[in-house]
Amino acid sequence: MDDRQLRAWVGDQLHALLGFAEGSLAAYVVALGKKASNPAALTQQLVSQGLPDAGETRAFAADLMGKMPRASKGGGSTYKREEREATKVAERNRSYAMLEDDGEESDRAEDAKVPKAKKASKEERKEEKRREKHLRKGKGAR
Repeated sequence: MDDRQLRAWVGDQLHALLGFAEGSLAAYVVALGKKASNPAALTQQLVSQGLPDAGETRAFAADLMGKMPRASKGGGSTYKREEREATKVAERNRSYAMLEDDGEESDRAEDAKVPKAKKASKEERKEEKRREKHLRKGKGAR
């Protein structure tokens, strides 16, 4: 349940409990729910803010805690997770080694061939453009 849906649900529940609901009140109750560690602590907060000390409030607090998005267990903060990932990447990078160059002669021969292939492809592109231009001129004359 995303934050918007959660606030709408809380607004509906507050309307049932109190007879009215405001967007800012719903957002406040959602914030209290995010800070609370358990339904009993949330119920105590809600009662201290003026909600009735009744079973309905306790049920509302329990339902809210159940719908509350929680961080995954053992996930920790985003910063710590990113730090662990960076450490893993650094360890993986340390395991890599440089490759030895076996033959410079063969590399130079391959490098010399590459520009010729590029020139051929440039010439082919120029020829293709000329053909397209010629075709366009032919269609415009009709």
